[in-house]
Amino acid sequence: MKKQKIKFMNIKEFQAQGFLQEANRLFFHPLGIALGILHPGRKDTGKIMICEIWDYRGDPEGMVFKDGYDATKAKNIETLRKSKIKARAKLHTCSSQGIQHRPVYELKIHLKAQVNAIRQLNEVADLIESCPKKNPPPASTLNDDLKEIG
Repeated sequence: MKKQKIKFMNIKEFQAQGFLQEANRLFFHPLGIALGILHPGRKDTGKIMICEIWDYRGDPEGMVFKDGYDATKAKNIETLRKSKIKARAKLHTCSSQGIQHRPVYELKIHLKAQVNAIRQLNEVADLIESCPKKNPPPASTLNDDLKEIG
C-alpha cells in the first residue's frame, strides 16, 4: 500500500451507505456494544456530530437491531469488501480473506525467533556431529547387564 494523503468521509455518508450498520451488526452488536451517531447543529454537512457508544456487554445475547437491518446496505458493503480481498490477500499481514492478522513488527519478531531456533538446532547438530563415534555394545551384553540389575 503506497502512502497516500488521508481522505475523510462525511459522517452522514458513512451512515447512509451502511458502514455504521455493518460495523455494528458484524462486530459491535455480538459483543454487546453499539456505535450511535447524532447530527445536531449543521445537519447539511454532518461535520458536527455526537458519537455515542451503547454498552450492553452484560447481556448474554449482545445486541440486535430492533427493526432488523437494511439488506441493501449490507449487500453493498459486502460487495465493496469482496472487491478488496484479492489485493489485500497479497499483503503478508493479511489472510486469504483479506483480514489483517498480524502487524508487520510481530511478523519480524516471529521470523527472528524462527531464525534463532534454526541456528540453535544447527549448533546442536554440529555438536552431535563432532562427538566421537563409538560402536554400541552387542545386544547380548546389554541383555546380560539388564539381568544383573533386575
